[in-house]
Amino acid sequence: AARAPPRPNADGGVTLDEVPARIVAVKAFAGVVTDGEVRRQRDALEAAIETDGGTAPVEAGAFSVLQYNAPYAIPWRRRNELAIVVSEVV
Repeated sequence: AARAPPRPNADGGVTLDEVPARIVAVKAFAGVVTDGEVRRQRDALEAAIETDGGTAPVEAGAFSVLQYNAPYAIPWRRRNELAIVVSEVV
């Protein structure tokens, strides 16, 4: 069981939203996040999902980009992920 996240400061403009459980296909990549790089990573992840055949995107074209480093982190040390919510194919 996951622990509860820390509560954000009341004046920080941060909110926590609870979402239902879901399956997410994720592709990690390093470097600077640009529109072109997001497009390349999304295309690669969509191709991998299609090739695998066990899952399919829940909503065509929907994805999230997750960036974990400070803006001043050197590009080759940055960790990013592109995520697509999927469901099992039956």
